[in-house]
Formats: sequence, C-alpha cells, structure tokens
Amino acid sequence: MTSRTATLGAAIVALFLLHAGYLAGVAEDAFITFRFARNWVDGFGIVWNPGEVPVEGYTNFLWLVLSAGFQSLGIDPVRGAQWAGVAASLATLVITWRFGVVLLGWSPIGALLPCAFLAVSGPFAAWAGAGLETNAFGALLLGGLFLVLLGFREQRQRDLMLGFGALLLAMLTRPEGILVYGLVVFVLLLAGAGAGRSAAATLRLLAPAVSATLSVFAVYFAWRWSYFGYPLPNTFYAKTGGGTEQYLRGASYVLQFGLHYIVPWLPALLLLRFWQRGVGAHETEVSGGVRLPIVAAAAVFMAYGLAIVWLGGDYMAMYRFFVPVLPFLYLTLARPFVAQRFVDSAAGAVSHRAAVAALLGVALLGTGFHSTPLEAEWLTAPTQMHGNWRGVQTERWHVARLSLIGDFFARRTAPNEPSLATDAIGVIGWKLGITVYGVHGIVDPAIAHAGPGGRPLGRGWAGHEKSDWARLFAHKPTWIMLSRSLAASSDAGMGFSPEVEAAILKEYELEAVWQEDVLNGEAGYFVFLERRDL
Repeated sequence: MTSRTATLGAAIVALFLLHAGYLAGVAEDAFITFRFARNWVDGFGIVWNPGEVPVEGYTNFLWLVLSAGFQSLGIDPVRGAQWAGVAASLATLVITWRFGVVLLGWSPIGALLPCAFLAVSGPFAAWAGAGLETNAFGALLLGGLFLVLLGFREQRQRDLMLGFGALLLAMLTRPEGILVYGLVVFVLLLAGAGAGRSAAATLRLLAPAVSATLSVFAVYFAWRWSYFGYPLPNTFYAKTGGGTEQYLRGASYVLQFGLHYIVPWLPALLLLRFWQRGVGAHETEVSGGVRLPIVAAAAVFMAYGLAIVWLGGDYMAMYRFFVPVLPFLYLTLARPFVAQRFVDSAAGAVSHRAAVAALLGVALLGTGFHSTPLEAEWLTAPTQMHGNWRGVQTERWHVARLSLIGDFFARRTAPNEPSLATDAIGVIGWKLGITVYGVHGIVDPAIAHAGPGGRPLGRGWAGHEKSDWARLFAHKPTWIMLSRSLAASSDAGMGFSPEVEAAILKEYELEAVWQEDVLNGEAGYFVFLERRDL
C-alpha cells in the first residue's frame, strides 16, 4: 500500500467517523433487545416479561447474545452495542477495499471509491451507532462472501470454511442471512458449471464447509423452534401477513431508496458509457474469475431488494433495511469507473476522465446530501417512512420522549406488581422492570398471529398495523399509555368511540400530568389511563 493510498484511506475512515458521530443516536427498537438480554442474564430465560412464556420478540439472536455478554460483564449494553456497531462498520470499509483489490483486481486507489461512498452514505453512518445489529450483519455478509469467493477461486478449504462460518454467524444474527447463504451456494454452482466443472465437483469442494455450518444452524434452528414454538421470529408474524398492499409498500420503499441513493450515480454512468464508445476506453475485467465476484455482489443486492419488497419495507430512518447490502451496491456501481483500460491517451480522453471524476464528485455530494438539513427543504418526506435526516431527528425525538415517559412511570406510586400497556415498548420496557404489554404484537404471539383485522396490511406504518386493544384491556394493566404526545389541555380524549370510552372509564380513570420535555423543547399534559381499584 502506497502512502497516497494510506492517506486517502485514513481520510475516508475519518470522514465516516465524523459522519457517524453527527448522526449518532440509539434506535428505540434497540432497547427491546437489551430488555430481553437483561431478563436472560437475570435468570428468567429469553422472555419479555419475567414469569411469562418465551417469545422471540427480537430478530437478532447473535446481537442478543452480545448484549447479554455486555450486561453480564457489567458493561452498559447501550454503549457496548454502539461501539460494536462502529467497529463492524470500520471492518466493512476494510473488507470492501480488500474485495476490490483481491477479488476484482482493482488498483488500491481505485478500490477506495466504494469505501468513499460508504463513508458519505447516511444509512451506513446512522445505523453504525444506532445500537442494533444492522452494520454488524452487513459486515458478516460481506466478509463471508469475500472469503467464500476467495476460497472458491483458490480451491482453498480454509477460506471456504471461514467464509461459510461468517455466513453462519450472519444467519444467527438475522433470518435474511439464510437467503444470502443459499444464494451464494447457488451462484457458485452456476459459476462452476460456467467454468466447465460438474455440479458434483463443485459440491465436493463446498461440502465440508457447507455441511459443517448447516449442521450448526440446524441445531440452533431446532432449539429455536422448540423453545419459542414457531419456525420464525414473532416479529416476522407481527409485521407481515398482507398481500398486494404490503408488496406495493415494499416496492415504494425500494423505489424511494433508488431515487435517493442510486440516481446520483446516473450522470457519471451515462457520461462514462458515452465516453467508452467515443474514445476507446473499455473494462479490463474479462475473465470469469474476476467477473464472478461482481456478479455475486450484484445478485446479493438484487435478491435482498426483492426480499424487502416482499416484507413490505420499513418505517425507520435512513432506509435501515438496505444498510447491510450497501457495500454490494457500491462495489457494483463503482466497477465501471475503476475497471478501465485507457487505449487513447489523447487530450480528449483526459478531459473526459476529468468530467467523469467531477460527476462522481457530484454523486458523492448527492449521496451525502441526505444527511443534511437541506434534504428537508428540497425533498418531500418519503411516504410511510421517517425519512433521511428528518428520520434521524424523528428517532431522536421518540427516544427522548419515551425516556421521559419511562422515568415518569418509574416514579409513579403503584401496587406491588404494576404493569403497563403501551404501543412503544423499547425504551419504556428497558427503563421499567415491570410487566409491559405491547399493543402491536411484537412481544405477543396472540396478536402477531391474529391477522390484520379490518384493514389490509400495507396502508400504514410497517410493523404498527396489527393491534388488539380488547386483549390488552383484558390483562387489566395498572396503566395504559394512550399517546406519547403532550397535549395542550388536560381534557384530551382517548380517541375511542363514546361507547368504548364509557366502558373503559368504569375500570380506569383518565389522568393528565404536566410534563416538560427538555430535550425536545416541548411541554404539555401526558394523558394516560390508571386503574381505579389501586
């Protein structure tokens, strides 16, 4: 590595760290995992409420194990998770660079191009320190694919075992890892056939690593199913089950991501294509061994995008669902610019190269633009999603408000075994050691499996469309949180029909307590229900 490469690489790392610090904020959902881990460490098992049956109200088992490890060592899991996410992001930058140099044959300088786009990408920076598994999952996917492809090329069992081992860890981190694992095996079988190798020969090469990792996963899967009673996480059942409406919402999510993070590349790509035809520049990647890695990367990104459509997208900031496959996208988009051989040294070719470089600079600015307050002034808010820079601010607002509410209930005088029903279980569930009932079924299999009710899934916020208020009232919780907003008047209503409100008020009293939210700069009445028989 030359000093120039090292200097540019260090600048990219510094830019990423500044970007991640600027957008830092723990996501509300991260606290769900922290509560599960605390109950596990305290000896209650993997349960949401101590004394209840286990429920898989998380989608990140390996991250749960990491969080439990932090807590058992006396380390704050919030800070530990943030630092782990940043460390995984730094590893992703290194692996992305190595992918370009080792597998694609790019120059060390050229291989920094996809790394630069990762550094200015708001989704990658925002979710690095959000306390969730997002970036660590992406690092495992990318590292696994890198090692598997290297082992396949060199016919080296050690790399294949390490690569499939990383993909196994990815499967233990998120269920989508299963999709990528299967796709990688399929792509390698096709590549072997394209190289004149029989499927049997390719399977013999892959068999030791695949059989070892799938055996471990089979044991884990069998334990999961027997422990929780379902083949998939409860979060999956709570958030899916719709049809066309859900797929359309997912397609809208994918389209909006493309408009915000792929379209900035188009001017440079179009100019490059025009230039290739005019001055005789063409790509050096012609051998099958070099083409396979980029085909695999593109296939992972596209398959993941289709899975996002099927799942119905997400509501959280900065296109969280796409973050794990951003390196695959940027490696694919960077390829035409890095893998070039210039056969025309005329001044015209030099000027064209300068123009392409300038448009790549514009693409970098267009990518980073979404991390600034300017995006709120120039773009309409994405539908059914918190947004980009606005989304980060929204997530911070919710975490601050819910922390205030959690602290309020922690101080509230209550019976020996109080309980709370709420539509926001993360921060409040973490702050309170009491029984917490969730409105949307994330930690309640009965609600998750009950279906969407009267309205088709796909028209509302992803993961917030299923609810069963009658079931929650049947639990007779001490308090019922109606809203996280602070009302201007203490006479705020409940939002139910008059008949339902009359029935509720027979058992509950409507309370309104003045609260000052210093972090959000707001004040007003926090309205909730409290049981009359306390």
